[in-house]
Amino acid sequence: MKKITFKCSECGIMASIFLKAKNPFDKTEEIWGCPKCFSINTLVRVCDEPNCKEVVTCGWRSDKGYRQTCGKHWDGKKL
Repeated sequence: MKKITFKCSECGIMASIFLKAKNPFDKTEEIWGCPKCFSINTLVRVCDEPNCKEVVTCGWRSDKGYRQTCGKHWDGKKL
């Protein structure tokens, strides 16, 4: 299974490792940060199709489990 990958909407870096910490304003929540530009809450999930770098726009069930993909890799025939 592919590692979950994120892209920073601020600087564009792709990462599977990101910074996280308790939200100083609400200790029950976490905030996520970019490991390159240190922007907070700018990480967006990337399509789980190998070698695709597009942002996730849909989720769907497949024979291999739940998928989160970009529109190009969505298999509408499975619905």
